[in-house]
Amino acid sequence: MTSKDLEARVTALEEIEKIKKLRYTYCYLCDEYRMDDVVNLFARGAKADFHEFGQYDGNAEIARFYKEIIPEAMTFFVHMVSNPIIDIIDSDHAEGKWYADVPATLSGEARWMCGRYEEKYIKEDGVWKFSEMKFFWLYETPFDKGWVKERMKL
Repeated sequence: MTSKDLEARVTALEEIEKIKKLRYTYCYLCDEYRMDDVVNLFARGAKADFHEFGQYDGNAEIARFYKEIIPEAMTFFVHMVSNPIIDIIDSDHAEGKWYADVPATLSGEARWMCGRYEEKYIKEDGVWKFSEMKFFWLYETPFDKGWVKERMKL
């Protein structure tokens, strides 16, 4: 392995860590209801698909989702993400998949929620941002019933 090869590998690992930090920052900001800051993590012209919670095309629609819909529907949540698979496509593009466990209060009811994020990232002004975010439900159920008795409630 040449020093140039090693440098490229280290650079790729550093970029992956930056993308992980983007995802972790998103989780912390959501959980603290700092929705203006959450919206700033999305690139210009980004898209988001939250299935039952809607599809949003562009920053104005994404901002409406985080600033109006989420605070009204969910009064508490804690994002816990795991199992990242991140692929660097080129110096400005990447893709990632994550699992998310999100205990939450949804419409006044304690809920277990779990799903998978599939995302695309783009470097905008030298900073990684979300260009596409999709969430796929694995289960969403009342806390007292759990996923065995009632896997999906939405």
